[in-house]
Amino acid sequence: NDEGLHRMIHNQGKLQLRNKKYPQALACFNEILKTKRDFGFNNAEDEMFTSLLWDSALASERYGKLSNAEQYFKELLGLREASKRGDFYTVMYYLACVLLNSGKNEESLRYWKKLLNAADERKICGKGDILDKLATVHTSMESYPEAIDVYEKLLKYHDERLSEKDGKNQRQYDIVLVHTKLGKLYKKMSRNFAAIKIFEKALDAKQHSGGRINPDINVRILNDIAICSFKECMYDKALKAC
Repeated sequence: NDEGLHRMIHNQGKLQLRNKKYPQALACFNEILKTKRDFGFNNAEDEMFTSLLWDSALASERYGKLSNAEQYFKELLGLREASKRGDFYTVMYYLACVLLNSGKNEESLRYWKKLLNAADERKICGKGDILDKLATVHTSMESYPEAIDVYEKLLKYHDERLSEKDGKNQRQYDIVLVHTKLGKLYKKMSRNFAAIKIFEKALDAKQHSGGRINPDINVRILNDIAICSFKECMYDKALKAC
């Protein structure tokens, strides 16, 4: 029957997706999607249709077809919102990532703010990652004061969890990375003294990260301290950092 044939083609597409053969995977998915649209089965109640939208979005994103991925995720998001399905925010997260990678910062920003609200209301996890993405969007938009504010919130978020035993080294590692990003932002704004202070905090946090920090990151932090110190005529400090 048609449903059995569709399931077989869908499974073939999933196999191609796992094997990173994205054009072949999309060809399988689109063949069934077209049929379902033609016969009016493009709704939230059709589990295969929504699954096909998800798989098509993933294949398009991984194949670099971001505009296609955006369309699939938006269609799926609309269906999930209407049906109140639990993975609504998962779809929104992927859509926000695609928009961010497409350079559609303002539209992406709206979704990241919605995701942050959902995290604050404990509807979803992953607040740290959402804050990091939100800061990235603000930085891309050159909204530096807003980006700094978000990074400060992210540092507070990680600091509040340092008392938890599980994953403590990972949180210290995250703190180093956030300090590094924040320092680079101050450096970009030519606020060199503030940048140096933040970079030094990154080095201090590195001592408590359990050796997870790549030595190259340490070298880059010291290099940034040297550059900022040189710009402020603190030559001894610059030489010491080199």
